[in-house]
Amino acid sequence: MTIAVRRPAAAAARDHPRHLVLACAVLGLLLGPRAPAGAVVGVALLVALAAAGAGCVRPAALGLVLGAVVLVAAVAAQARTAALDRTRLTPELGRIVSGSVTLLTAVRTDAFGGRRAVASWRGERVLLRLPRWGTAATPPGIGDIVVVRGRLRAADRTARAARAHAVLAASHVRPSGRRRGGAAGLVDAIRRRAESSLDGGLPPAEAGLLRGMVLGEDEALPGDVADDFRAAGLSHLVR
Repeated sequence: MTIAVRRPAAAAARDHPRHLVLACAVLGLLLGPRAPAGAVVGVALLVALAAAGAGCVRPAALGLVLGAVVLVAAVAAQARTAALDRTRLTPELGRIVSGSVTLLTAVRTDAFGGRRAVASWRGERVLLRLPRWGTAATPPGIGDIVVVRGRLRAADRTARAARAHAVLAASHVRPSGRRRGGAAGLVDAIRRRAESSLDGGLPPAEAGLLRGMVLGEDEALPGDVADDFRAAGLSHLVR
């Protein structure tokens, strides 16, 4: 029975070699950042031997090509991960810094009542943390440039999940009145116009709900409404 099943599977693999190559590439991309080099080489050899032994490729030597695809994809994934983790901020960790940051994400309230957003600081992603946005009626939006002063710390779990290289715990924040330009600034302007259109004439709760449904911006959703969503089993719609 096993042999009877294996033969059609091998024939299907031979008829669709691109699928084999794609599967090996995905395997390498998944293994690269997570597995040690020895394990990656072992998996690549196992793929080559399995493909040749099962008759998935002809001639059998093409199994080595599939193994090589796993290796190349793994190396590419490792290089990409290293590039994302590389930072020039290490010498400043633990120090008080000041300057302008550009918000890359909307400001969100965390579980402890503080607020956070991913921002660009000296060309690198940092997690900007602050207890409150001063006395401003509304916090800055995506693309806004604010002037901050605070301590730069090593990235914690939340920062790493956001692909940020450090945490900037700001003690002072003030708006600069400027926004980023270029293509990103154009997208920001389109987003602001859409937000303004959706907010017009609606109470805050309904406006926040509409923005969340249309633009995916659930940060404007009032806390009690977000709690109602979670209680109704719709927690996947809010963050």
